[in-house]
Amino acid sequence: QYTFHFEANEMDEHGWVVGFGDLKKLEKYLLEMYDHTMIIAEDDPELDKFKELHAKDLCDLRIVPAVGCEKFAELIYNHVSKIVNNDRIWLESVEVKEHSGNGAVFKRQN
Repeated sequence: QYTFHFEANEMDEHGWVVGFGDLKKLEKYLLEMYDHTMIIAEDDPELDKFKELHAKDLCDLRIVPAVGCEKFAELIYNHVSKIVNNDRIWLESVEVKEHSGNGAVFKRQN
């Protein structure tokens, strides 16, 4: 589960901080990166085996610097802030929850 907190200097012409139409690139990124994929850290000792599985179309592999809710929150924040941040709006934080007992929040660094 992903929760995004956006902030803005002012509302848009519709009175919103961000509209759903503005989040299409965010949705595309989340689906491509995390939906039915295998995410492996770049330093995983079995990385070559996962690459072989990917080459045989047995998994849809994503290689990231590190894994875990904390790192996913940071990775998502860094990617999504590049998509949505502008002079009016910015991504304040991202919360990632695996389940009720495991989650993390990455907040904007001022």
